[in-house]
Amino acid sequence: PADLGRHCAVLAEQRPDHRAYVLGPVSSQPQLWAFLRHGTAGWSVYATAPFEGWAPGVRPVPWPAPVPPGATPAPSAGATVEVAGSGGCLPLRREPAGAAAGCLPEGGVATVDGGPVQVSLTRWWRLAGLGWAPEPYLRPR
Repeated sequence: PADLGRHCAVLAEQRPDHRAYVLGPVSSQPQLWAFLRHGTAGWSVYATAPFEGWAPGVRPVPWPAPVPPGATPAPSAGATVEVAGSGGCLPLRREPAGAAAGCLPEGGVATVDGGPVQVSLTRWWRLAGLGWAPEPYLRPR
């Protein structure tokens, strides 16, 4: 098919300076939320989150907590990060999107020592001595 390997973005909700999109392969269910903010340089992504489906008859947008001005919304090498939004324990992987390597509890803290690595629509960061974790659940401290 002509759409094989192609992705699309659908605007789910718009606020004055913010937009929420769902992203995924063409002709398939969305896989990721992307949250954009309008600033002096134009529109930019400030957060992502896994798409977990629509509730029947309802399409709520899981807006992330506001990022304070000047704060870095994404992890970086050497940064200390905290697990947030995992629902209890964030599964860690031996390789990005690979086999399980353990779990880091909600609120758990780790140091980023590698990444990012992009797999499909998710960015992965290596946590020192623990394994790889998906960016949407890591918050810089």
